[in-house]
Amino acid sequence: MRRVAGSIAAAGLLAALLVPSATAAPPVHERVSDAPPLSFAAGEVCADPVTLSTTQLNSRVTTFAPAMDGSQRVLDRGSARSLVTNDATGATFAWSGGYATSTTTAANGSIHVSGTGTLFAWYVEGDVSDLAPGLWAVRGIATEDYAADGTFLFATFRGRAVDACAAVGAS
Repeated sequence: MRRVAGSIAAAGLLAALLVPSATAAPPVHERVSDAPPLSFAAGEVCADPVTLSTTQLNSRVTTFAPAMDGSQRVLDRGSARSLVTNDATGATFAWSGGYATSTTTAANGSIHVSGTGTLFAWYVEGDVSDLAPGLWAVRGIATEDYAADGTFLFATFRGRAVDACAAVGAS
C-alpha cells in the first residue's frame, strides 16, 4: 500500500512540477526573408574589404518562452543563398544551402549557439576556434560560446570549410 501511495504522491508532484511548462506561453514563430549585408573592413577578416550578402532567405525563427532556469532559446532554420564580394576587386563567391541554428541565452546572459548545415563563420586573430582567423563558408556542425558581456569565448567546427577570403582573392 505504501508503494502505491508513494507512486500516486510522486505522480502528483510530477504533475505539479509540469504545470508551469504546460501553461507557459506558446513559442512565437516568425518568417524572415531579408537579412542586412555584413561589411568587413580591410584586414578585419580578409586582407581586402569584403561584404557578405544574403541574396535569398527563407527562414523560420521560433522564440520559445523562458525556461524554468531562466534561459531562453531561439531556433532559426531554413535555406539561404549568400554572396561574398571582394569590395576592392568585385570578385564574388556564392554559397547556398539549408541550415538550422539554436541560440540559448542563459539567465546569467551567457550565450551558446549551435548550428548545422550551410553557414558562414568569421573569426579574428586571437579567437579560440577550430577555424583560423578569416571568413569561412562551412557545411557541418558548429558551436560558439559567448560570455555574458558578449565576449567571444570559443568555437568548434566539424565538416567542410571553404576559405571565402581566398575564394574572392582577398586573403
